[in-house]
Amino acid sequence: MLMFGLSRHFWMLVISRCAQGVFNGNIGVTKSVMIEITDPTDVPSAFGWIPAIWSIGITIGPVIGGVLARPALRWPFIFGQFTFFHDFPYFLPCAAAGAIAFCSYLYTYFLLQESLPSAIRRDSTLKGKRSPSPVQRATAPLLGYSEPPAHYGTRESAEEVLVDQDDLDDADLKPPPFRDLLSRELVIAITCHGLIAFLDQSHSVLLPLMLSTSIPLGGLGFDPYTIGLTMGTWGLLNAGFQVIAFGRMVKWLGPRKLCTLSFSCFFVTFSAFPLMSILAKRAGEADAKVWLVLTIQLCFYSFVFMTYGAPTHSLRGNDTYAKI
Repeated sequence: MLMFGLSRHFWMLVISRCAQGVFNGNIGVTKSVMIEITDPTDVPSAFGWIPAIWSIGITIGPVIGGVLARPALRWPFIFGQFTFFHDFPYFLPCAAAGAIAFCSYLYTYFLLQESLPSAIRRDSTLKGKRSPSPVQRATAPLLGYSEPPAHYGTRESAEEVLVDQDDLDDADLKPPPFRDLLSRELVIAITCHGLIAFLDQSHSVLLPLMLSTSIPLGGLGFDPYTIGLTMGTWGLLNAGFQVIAFGRMVKWLGPRKLCTLSFSCFFVTFSAFPLMSILAKRAGEADAKVWLVLTIQLCFYSFVFMTYGAPTHSLRGNDTYAKI
């Protein structure tokens, strides 16, 4: 983030952005941890927090960028006297985002507990303690359901994924070869996720570009403050929507149908870009019609977010290996 804020050339922006992508492996780790600390009664509601937290980030990020960008012009009595902030007008929001990422690292390093069963057993053995069995860990649902929700996905009940701890300790279980993991279901799930990520990242790049580009060039001509306020408001509403609606929709439609529905929303979100451009050029400004189309686009984009939270049991592979 600091390199991005200190960039003077386009190639520096590209390198710093690529570095962010290379080190952005937290989503996969987060899903793995959540699968390991939940049982089938908890998964739909637990996974609803993934797009919700993502939305909170989208809420905070645009606000930070819109409010802190070009501080020498926005707050000249504080930052105007420093030449540095004139030369690097976007360093301050990048530094603020980097500070949040660093705090997240510290929180994870000191407070996140190991969830991989084999690592827990190994650590317990070294400490002379017996780790809780999967049966003990799944006795009470993580999120405190009064009644188990209806079955969804590929598992009939929690008992199917439970195994006695002694059986695991006595069995000589080893991680499977990589080739054994490449089942048809896994390849399809990964390919689907890759396509969704490609479309989502394309949309994420086009949206701020559309909002910031001038109307004669095909954009909407918003200033950074308006962009930050708009995206921040949507992110806050989207976070609440994900928490409330995601678990219910997974139980109602199932992960596959929900993923298909979310994927189809891209047709609306991408179609809105040329429509907003045409309306803005005709009116000479972002009038009520443009704002209406933008609102519809962001509403459909909220459904796209559900693809990241839809639990995909095929990614767990063989049940035995999932317990290692």
